[in-house]
Amino acid sequence: MFWYWKEMDESGRLNGGRGEIRALQKRVEELERMVGKLTLEEEMEEIAEEYPRYGYRRMRHELKRRGIEVNHKKVLRLMREKGLLCKNRRRFVRTTESNH
Repeated sequence: MFWYWKEMDESGRLNGGRGEIRALQKRVEELERMVGKLTLEEEMEEIAEEYPRYGYRRMRHELKRRGIEVNHKKVLRLMREKGLLCKNRRRFVRTTESNH
């Protein structure tokens, strides 16, 4: 999984140059972001199941209430990708002309 893996010395530090250590840190950060995205998507799907009429604004507010701080643009993008945006209600169409 980590191709940058190096041996650790007695103090628990990685042996290697700064470039190698930075590459490892970047990879760890990337993996943490991926895990965070998965948990965010799962949480959004759970909220959408519970409240199917929530749009992206209410969804973001509910996520914030649950302790997940996320940008509204990201919420909208993920909801579009997952098909979680609420469907608009059909308007009542009057079919009878009753001007008599």
